[in-house]
Order: sequence, then C-alpha cells, then structure tokens
Amino acid sequence: TRVEAKEVILYGHGAFTIENVRTLLEHGCKKVRVMCRKRNLCGMRIVSWLVAHCEWPVPGNVMLDAFQKMYDLLGFDVWTAHSVKTDANHSFAHISQQTIFGVTDIYFLAGYYDLMEVVVDEIKRLSHHCAHTTKGRKLECEVILKAVG
Repeated sequence: TRVEAKEVILYGHGAFTIENVRTLLEHGCKKVRVMCRKRNLCGMRIVSWLVAHCEWPVPGNVMLDAFQKMYDLLGFDVWTAHSVKTDANHSFAHISQQTIFGVTDIYFLAGYYDLMEVVVDEIKRLSHHCAHTTKGRKLECEVILKAVG
C-alpha cells in the first residue's frame, strides 16, 4: 500500500479519524500522528458495551473513571479534556463535544506502543517530508490524510 513504512499525519479527531488509525496501522504505516485543534475523547469497547447494555444511563463520572484506565496508557487525564465539566471531587461529569466517540481499543494500544501520537496543533507550512506546526514543531511525514466531517 501507499502508507507502508511511512510516517502519516491524520488530521482530525472524530470517530472517523480514530477508525483510520486502525486502518493505517493495518496497512503497515510506521507511525500515525493524529493532529487536531481539540483532543476529543475516545471510548474503548468494554465501556461502549456497558453503556449500551445498562438499563439506566451510566453517570458521566463513572464512564470517565472507566475511560481513565486506558487513557493512563497514553499519559492523558480525561478529567482535563475540553469537553468535560466537573467539580473538584469529580462527583459528576458532563461531557459535551462536537463529535461522537470513536470506539476502539486500537487507539489506546497504538499510543501505548508509540505507533500513534496525538498532536494538538495545526500545520503552518510543509517542506520536504516535514510538516511545520503553528506551535513550532517539525513533524516528519510522507503522507497527510484529512479525516474531518
């Protein structure tokens, strides 16, 4: 395929973007950098199953506590996400983001094994095999995919 052994920037952070992390890794890319202006929350399959099969709505704080177990692999605190409103004790949580949750375990495994990195930034300009960001980073890449709705 055209991404095999290449570094890829995947632009976006919605459910479609998260599904494409899996697809790119299946096609042998070297590393995926998910670049976004805001980092949305993703869900893992077991939590999705819990929410779908509970008789009553799962409280937001219970869901975020379950999310945190996998987000610990990525070094990210779900309680600090832009979409989360809570109190100091995390006794409740309201989650409001502009996209639906991407539901996959591959996102977390890819991050843990350093096959994926989330970059909250924007591309300022491009040079040969390099994306220069507005925050001053230089990211090696040979492929850029836009996955925003």
